[in-house]
Amino acid sequence: MHGRLSRRSVLAATAALPLAATAACTGGGEDNTPAARGGSGGRRPVRVTFWSALRGSQEVVDAFNSTHDRVQVDFQQIPSGGQGGYAKLSNAARAGNAPDVATIEYPQVPGFAIDGVARDITDLVGDDLRAKLLP
Repeated sequence: MHGRLSRRSVLAATAALPLAATAACTGGGEDNTPAARGGSGGRRPVRVTFWSALRGSQEVVDAFNSTHDRVQVDFQQIPSGGQGGYAKLSNAARAGNAPDVATIEYPQVPGFAIDGVARDITDLVGDDLRAKLLP
């Protein structure tokens, strides 16, 4: 089913941004010390990197960024998994340059989890957001 996005893939990409925002609000590796703060209100927005091969991701990111001041998403389009995207993600993780959020297909999750690329963020997701997600 190459070339055509499934409903599940689109939903996964759409769900990734709120999760990115949730992770970012916890500090997610961003330097949030007083010296690093700046901009309006004395704080720079938290920056979250997001990689995806899904078409339409840039538009979702643009819409998110236009309505959020405290969290901004830096998007990078990558090739689909079989065309090098998964290799790029694995290599970036090994080099310590992995994005904060990336879309991967469900069958790939166990392999990425074993390699330490995919991480359990259950503790970073608040009860309100958890109630909105599927089990």
